Amino acid sequence: MSMKNIIEISKNRVFIWGLIVSFVIILPQNMYSQNTLSNADLELFKKQAHKKVRSFEHYIRQIMNDPSSRQAFIEQALRLFKPNATIQVAGKQSGTRTISIASYLNTTVPNYTKNNKIVVINFIAVNIGEWSSKKNNKGKVYYEAPITFSQRFCWRKKSADYDVSNFDYCDLTVKETTVTAEQMVGIKGNYWQLLLGNIEVDSITD
Repeated sequence: MSMKNIIEISKNRVFIWGLIVSFVIILPQNMYSQNTLSNADLELFKKQAHKKVRSFEHYIRQIMNDPSSRQAFIEQALRLFKPNATIQVAGKQSGTRTISIASYLNTTVPNYTKNNKIVVINFIAVNIGEWSSKKNNKGKVYYEAPITFSQRFCWRKKSADYDVSNFDYCDLTVKETTVTAEQMVGIKGNYWQLLLGNIEVDSITD
């Protein structure tokens, strides 16, 4: 896929992710009291997990490009993740480092567009794996599934001399994370909560 196509994809995607309830999955009433989930339920959760990853992609772009609403988007993005979740940030020359999701959203992402840079970030080939049933230290059942996706990161200096498809730097990073479905107790009864976990780097290429 050419860099020009990547930019066109980025321009043409219009996500209204701000309307998504990021941290609570609303399910039919008869699912609230269930301690375990059916295969059909888990397939529904896969779709919700996919939306969460796409929401994260969208929030990153908004945090970079919309300073006036940045804090609101940071708060929405943090709700996608488990408390104290981390992310590995990698570059072909800088290597890999691990920081908190909060630090990534508050500092790293806003800095991408400093120094007169244009930055394009796209998530490619988001794949949600199979759910596995587990128990916590209290014997309570929860579900976990692996997630993989590739992130294309490109930047260039702002200049009238540049064609839109030319970049000074590009890399493709394969990343891995997990999504956990856990039953929570709420005021109106039990509900299932889906949260993303730590994001780790599997590989990085041109």
